[in-house]
Formats: sequence, C-alpha cells, structure tokens
Amino acid sequence: MKNPSGISARALAELVGVSHTSINDAVAAGKLRRNADGLFDPKTALAAWFAGRVQRTASGAPSPPLDGPSLARLQQADFALRVEQRKLRLDAEKGKLIDRAKAEAFVFALAQGERDAMLNWPARVAPMMAAELGIDGHLMATALEAAVRRHLLERAAPDADMGKLR
Repeated sequence: MKNPSGISARALAELVGVSHTSINDAVAAGKLRRNADGLFDPKTALAAWFAGRVQRTASGAPSPPLDGPSLARLQQADFALRVEQRKLRLDAEKGKLIDRAKAEAFVFALAQGERDAMLNWPARVAPMMAAELGIDGHLMATALEAAVRRHLLERAAPDADMGKLR
C-alpha cells in the first residue's frame, strides 16, 4: 500500500490555525486543491492559503510591511517545519524510523559475522579439496587462508561512513 504524501483537511486546519470547515470552504471556492488521494500537499496548500492574505493588526488595520521576509513567508516556513516534524513523529510512531546507532551496530555485527565465516571457511573445506586434488591438506589450507585474507583486505573499507548513505 502506498503511503499518503499529504495531510488531511483537519491537519491542515490545525496547522494554519483555522477550523476544518474553513479549509473545506477554501476548497469549494477553488482556493485550495486536493491531491488525487484526497489529501493536501503541505507546501502547495500553505502557499495557496497565505497567498494574497493581508496581515492585520489588532485594530483591524493592515500591518505595515516588514523588512526582510514577509510575514506570509515566515508563516509558510513555520508551517512547513511543523508539517515535517509531525510527519517524522508519525513515521516514528509507525515504526518506519530506526535509531542510527542501533543500525550501525547491527551492520557492524553482520559484517563481523561474515568476516569470521570467511576466515573459518578454509579450515573446513581444505581437507576435502586436498583429498580431491591429491595434495597435502596443510598446504591447501595455507593457500586458501592466504587467498581469503587477501580478498578480505581488498574488500575492507576502514573509512566507511554511514553519513555517505544519505
């Protein structure tokens, strides 16, 4: 099942600070558009919601323009941040996120187990291979062990950084 990439009318209303009926009225008036899945794209919805709105003071007069970013842009940035925080919190609650330290420890243990299995392999198979080839078992074990160690050294990544995976 595909995860929805948007937010509901109620969630949008809560983030913008209005009732969900105000959001539905804006949809009916054509000021906001839903995605095909019936949800709202947070960035698009926020931009449409605050587009053309005049910020007013407590007395009802239009507020003077601010130097730098407009209040609408600041509200849009705040909204986008809150949406992202809620999405992360929801993903964490659904178990979609994992702890980085635990993931790194798991990968390290997995790699260490594979390395140990590779290092133990020559001792297990050398006697059988030597018998099939009719050569000394110790000589075969030594040759296989050296080849496996060379292979592991070539494959080693001492500077592996999990941050490069992002």
